[in-house]
Amino acid sequence: MVSKESQQAQASTAGQAEGSIASDRAAIEAAKVNLGYTKIFSPINGVVGLRQVDAGNIVHAADTNGLLVVTQLQPIAVIFTLPEDQLPQVLKKTRAGDKLVVEAYDRAAATHLASGSLLTVDNQIDTTTGTVKAKAVFENKDGALFPNQFVNVRLILQEQRNAVVIPASALQTGTQGNFVYLLKQGQPPADPLAKKDADGPTIELPENKTNFYVVAQTVNVQLTEGTQVILSGGVKPGDQIVVDGQEKLKNGSKVFPKTVPAKAGDGTTAELGMTNNAGQPS
Repeated sequence: MVSKESQQAQASTAGQAEGSIASDRAAIEAAKVNLGYTKIFSPINGVVGLRQVDAGNIVHAADTNGLLVVTQLQPIAVIFTLPEDQLPQVLKKTRAGDKLVVEAYDRAAATHLASGSLLTVDNQIDTTTGTVKAKAVFENKDGALFPNQFVNVRLILQEQRNAVVIPASALQTGTQGNFVYLLKQGQPPADPLAKKDADGPTIELPENKTNFYVVAQTVNVQLTEGTQVILSGGVKPGDQIVVDGQEKLKNGSKVFPKTVPAKAGDGTTAELGMTNNAGQPS
């Protein structure tokens, strides 16, 4: 048997040990807190820029300039502008809950850099430019977009399937309206090959060995988007058209194709939207 006094003494000793352990734990936590003041942790994931202080400089918590700047790259936001005339179309889709796709291209608008989505539109129109700011977000997993980089932004409003698309350089305008030069194989009609002088004899034009000629074909333009034109009639998918040197041509002119002529494409997902070249990742 153990006496009451001995039991109470052992309980008191155990309590003292528990208190010592708790005190030691508190000392460890205090040491961790003090150690935390020796390191600086970024509140976000990103990339640091050039340091703004050097070893040996005295710094204070209230300094205007920090030690360095951390920029978030994944995800990254792009700020661009929209024409106020197109704003109702954009707002109609965003208010309906549609997720509008935004694509970023390089300065030449030739290389696709990244795809994202429209996040929000500003609440005011800039009266000096007639535009409104919009913000798009890109995951930027490959790091193709960089802060303050100049990009061309394309906002996709809708997709029109099976659209006939031609290069904008192929479209010409004349008294008959919009037209393109279709490339035909063979010899042109007989009339352009001969002409009569004032006395009546027929003068044969020099024979041309080419087996191609062009025909001016009127077309109906539905929409022009950047370097592409969507047609609603006039040409069929697969028709070969001239994209360069049209100023030297007329209806029935013989031609020597130097490159593969452009074809009227049957676009399965012709994208209708707007292109803006004032976008900057931020």
